[in-house]
Amino acid sequence: MLLKEKIAGNKNINNKSGITLIEVVIGASFIALIVVILTYIGINLTDLNINFMKSFEPQFELQYTIQGMIKEMRSMSQSSVGSYPISQASSSIFVFYSDVDADGAIERFKYFVSGNVLKKGILVPTGNPFTYNDANEEVFDVLHNLRVGTSSVFSYYDMNYSGSEAPLPFPINIPDVKLIKAQFTVTKPDGTATTTSMIELTPRELRDD
Repeated sequence: MLLKEKIAGNKNINNKSGITLIEVVIGASFIALIVVILTYIGINLTDLNINFMKSFEPQFELQYTIQGMIKEMRSMSQSSVGSYPISQASSSIFVFYSDVDADGAIERFKYFVSGNVLKKGILVPTGNPFTYNDANEEVFDVLHNLRVGTSSVFSYYDMNYSGSEAPLPFPINIPDVKLIKAQFTVTKPDGTATTTSMIELTPRELRDD
């Protein structure tokens, strides 16, 4: 009789152990499922955030480029070798000298359009006396997704400009330039929207007064 009770007791113990193991497996599977779901949601939220930020990249680039150009143009001056502040002025290329970092070496800045990209070249004078060696120019992409139409990216005006006059005709007589306009239109990567910003500035160095 005692032997049968012991055997029955052992069966109960084994049954309880089996149920506990099943519960552990089910619980672990449930946790694993939750982890998979949260990981999937996290990946999708990350992709959504990345796509959201990318949609605003052109606008960020545009504002950063505009702010940099204004700062550089305001500091426009004769080059370190005595050249006129503006070196080249066309509809898609604008080259000028500026000591924007106030270090005494007046850099040459070159903004030019290549395809749908606005590029920026910086040339620091070297040597004693200073010289501008084109081989030392560093060129960067500063503005992508640029929409280039039939209108000029850069326009130039003389001292008679009051707000309604037409820009100077090309080719430009550079000493006549007193005011520079630069207009940039960028599109989102998917082409669904555009943003336009414009600079209209008369550098101190070009003023007659």
